[in-house]
Amino acid sequence: IDDANQASGDLVLRAAKRGRNASELMGVVLSKYLIEDELGSSSLHGWYFLDDYAEWLGQKEEQIADLMALCPVIENGVYKLGIVISEAKYIDQSSLSSKSKESQKQLRDTVKRMREALFGEPACMDRSLWLSRLSNLVMSGVHVPSGSMVDLAKWRDALRDGECEVFIRGYSHVFVS
Repeated sequence: IDDANQASGDLVLRAAKRGRNASELMGVVLSKYLIEDELGSSSLHGWYFLDDYAEWLGQKEEQIADLMALCPVIENGVYKLGIVISEAKYIDQSSLSSKSKESQKQLRDTVKRMREALFGEPACMDRSLWLSRLSNLVMSGVHVPSGSMVDLAKWRDALRDGECEVFIRGYSHVFVS
């Protein structure tokens, strides 16, 4: 529950209200665990449940991936932002085939939408809006340990000015109970 709350308190409330949402909660928590393990415990990252942002992503809640991690790093003095998108399913064996395809489609659609907005040719007309929104998410959701010298405002400015390298990758995680 604590891990799910880091991504979205709404997800926990929905799972408590309706049993079918408990499977979504399990899938998101397991997916978050796998991504955190890959990112490493020392990396900075913020978690976002994409249903909470479906409107500005231009997709319906049922058609969008579940989870996004934003991971700011500096490599050789260059500001970079890693975006990890995950669509997670927690299902029983009988629905494996159909839910796997659904998961892959949701992930592809979400990653495609973000790539077109950020890297499309010709450039997306609202690219600066997307960069601004991402920079706001970095500021509000990435938690910097106390005593750290990390200044998230520099990432915000680099993102808004288009001077931050952005990388997107996605995972379709299907867990079978």
